[in-house]
Amino acid sequence: MNTNQFYRESMVIVPPPPTRFTLNEWYLNNRIRYRACLDQQQLADKILAECERGQGIIDEVTALNKREVDHRITEKISDIQFVKDDIVKQRKEVCIEIDNLTTYNERIIDAMNALREEALKICKKCIIFREGRVGIDLVCGK
Repeated sequence: MNTNQFYRESMVIVPPPPTRFTLNEWYLNNRIRYRACLDQQQLADKILAECERGQGIIDEVTALNKREVDHRITEKISDIQFVKDDIVKQRKEVCIEIDNLTTYNERIIDAMNALREEALKICKKCIIFREGRVGIDLVCGK
């Protein structure tokens, strides 16, 4: 491959230089571009204003939701505290009742033991008296 041929094949066709504008064409082109720029700026300003309005709405909704959630959480906390206090109160009452029942149980057991001992003494006396009977006293009465 020849270098001249290589350069000819690799060369890119360059477009001709731009045409020259007249002063009126340049002013007209400049005004068109300026108006397009102003239109784009107005559109951008409208978009920014819409975004700010949307952000304001979202901020209001978020603040409202936060207040509502905070209120509900406060209510739940107070409900839980009330239930907790009620359970603690009931637990104290149950503990007192258990202590009372334990005391009554001990008293009943002591009373049963005392009655058993007294009944045993009475039964022993009856047996001793029965063995000490004589004559007519030996008759069994039904």
